[in-house]
Amino acid sequence: MHDKLKVNLHLTERCNASCRHCFGHFHGGCELDVSGWLRVLGNLARSGRVEGVNFAGGEPLLYRGLPELITAARRLGLKVSIITNGLLLLRHPVLGMLGELDTLGFSVDSFDASVSRELGRCTKSSHRV
Repeated sequence: MHDKLKVNLHLTERCNASCRHCFGHFHGGCELDVSGWLRVLGNLARSGRVEGVNFAGGEPLLYRGLPELITAARRLGLKVSIITNGLLLLRHPVLGMLGELDTLGFSVDSFDASVSRELGRCTKSSHRV
């Protein structure tokens, strides 16, 4: 018998931060539309091998269809998690859907803003967290 899998789905390469140390070195690929991701979710659920999905990026909160994908994944019986830098969360529709998430993970390097700046973690607009 195989263990159930959790699959990382990188919804977008876009990010609202420009951290020097980021491991995500993307090369301008295109984004799959919501209907494409819905097909992916359906295939994963039907496989019987996948118990959950993790929506990642870039920054997944920049993907407009994220709320729809969360709802669809839950309807398919999948566990749902997101990994985010959190900078957009308080103004994002996902904030009202936290009960639909099994895990909400934050990418945090330090809780001290000056340490974050020293590490190069900054937003694209302000050059600071």
